[in-house]
Amino acid sequence: MNNLSQPEGSRWLGLSPVHWLVLSVVVGCGARIYYTSIQAGLYFPDQLFQYVEPGNFRATGLGRLYWEFQDGARNWILPWFWGALIKLLSPLHLTGWELYRVLAYFNAGLSLVLIPAAFRLGWALSRGRTDVAALTALVTAACPFICVLSGNTLSEVPAMVALTWAGALWIEDARLPASRWRGAWIGV
Repeated sequence: MNNLSQPEGSRWLGLSPVHWLVLSVVVGCGARIYYTSIQAGLYFPDQLFQYVEPGNFRATGLGRLYWEFQDGARNWILPWFWGALIKLLSPLHLTGWELYRVLAYFNAGLSLVLIPAAFRLGWALSRGRTDVAALTALVTAACPFICVLSGNTLSEVPAMVALTWAGALWIEDARLPASRWRGAWIGV
């Protein structure tokens, strides 16, 4: 995204690219708050038992550490992340579903980082067309599947963020050899 303030032809429906990006983030924030707040429980048992509970066990000593983690069959990156966040939240004395809801809202907030990446992807693929970038960002912001998934503590949300940014950076700066490595490392 070399220059978002290009004067000629950069406005779409009277709004500049930056205004479309801000509007998309606001729409995405509202959609994620809505979808996260209406969730009635767990959709996938793994979001609690494979990601949050091992982190909670390491942070507080409460919970159960399953064989996959004891024997090294599962990756510890996401449970370590949730454990660190649980430790940081410990002064609030949150437990059970209260704690889980805070983690779910945090994850939904993390998924907002997808919107600028989608905007940059649309901008780069269309060679600077504001309409394409704005629609790409708005679809990412309001897509029900993404909004519902983002309010769950699954590994898919950080993976979506990393891969979307990697793709955006890779496509955006494809002419520069050094930037290809930057995109590849973010994806890893």
